[in-house]
Amino acid sequence: VRALLAESVQRHIVRVGEIETEVRDGQIRGSRLIRSALAEVAAGVRSFAEGQGWRLVQRSPRLRKMMWNPSVYDASGRFIFRPDGWLDDVALAWQIDSKQFHTSPEDWARTVAQHTEATAIGIVVVHHLPQVVERQPAQTLAQLEAAADVARARPRPNVYAIPAGGETASSRRPVPSE
Repeated sequence: VRALLAESVQRHIVRVGEIETEVRDGQIRGSRLIRSALAEVAAGVRSFAEGQGWRLVQRSPRLRKMMWNPSVYDASGRFIFRPDGWLDDVALAWQIDSKQFHTSPEDWARTVAQHTEATAIGIVVVHHLPQVVERQPAQTLAQLEAAADVARARPRPNVYAIPAGGETASSRRPVPSE
């Protein structure tokens, strides 16, 4: 159900709001799974592994505000990357690196280049494999919280994020320097 909803939204076949209307106006009986998956997709989750990550960070008050699949830009408006998870207040990116999306050497090279650029401008980037998120949730959560503490201890880089599905030309504006 999650995969069907996420792929439909990701391919622009349907908007989250349209699915929400159908679920709200439709039959309640038997819709628990759809409603659960829809909450994740509405948050920006676009894969099974990200869904596991989303449910995991809901356990941590410190990480609950994580955005999913936003577009991150530098102060000049140059696209940096689209991390799986993003804590905007500290500019922390979380990548759940699935082999499914790095099947070619070109895909992997592009991912490495984007993450190197993000790190070079001061973004803290954390990587986990999907099986680690699934099999070691307490350790994953502890590592994310520790990385958020590291990010909080340094000056936040001058970058901004636009939520998944919220990108327009007028929404691309840098955050003011502090």
